[in-house]
Amino acid sequence: MADDNTVTSLLDWLESLPVGTLIPPACVAERLRGAAVLFDGNGTATVPVAERPLPARTWRERVWTCPAETRLTAAEVAEALGWSTDKVYRYTSRKYADKQIAEGHPDQRLPFRRDVAGSLVFVAGEVGMWIENTEEVIAKPPESLSARLKVVGS
Repeated sequence: MADDNTVTSLLDWLESLPVGTLIPPACVAERLRGAAVLFDGNGTATVPVAERPLPARTWRERVWTCPAETRLTAAEVAEALGWSTDKVYRYTSRKYADKQIAEGHPDQRLPFRRDVAGSLVFVAGEVGMWIENTEEVIAKPPESLSARLKVVGS
């Protein structure tokens, strides 16, 4: 490959790999950073992708993509759930759990820990599982979509 900073060289590199090759995502990202540019309607290169600012990812998305052991604050969990921090604190309280149990509901408090300073600490994987276990599915997706989601999410 004469020039490592072209889309053509990236495609040549990918096509030269043996079938079934597993490529680390960081390696692909590095090659794309060097080769990717935006094109206008005429095929003329405009702004390199590396120079475009990426949209900020919120905890609403990152709670599903970060490592399961990632520690979160109450504010980050509030952002992930689209709640206020007051509501996050309410969903960790013993008083809330007692009220739920008295009304015949299971204890659905958010799983949390306290650090040495007494602040609430949440674990991303546990928050994600809590969301999945407490949400109510109103309308199920078609079977074909469910099958595709299981393959992608596996």
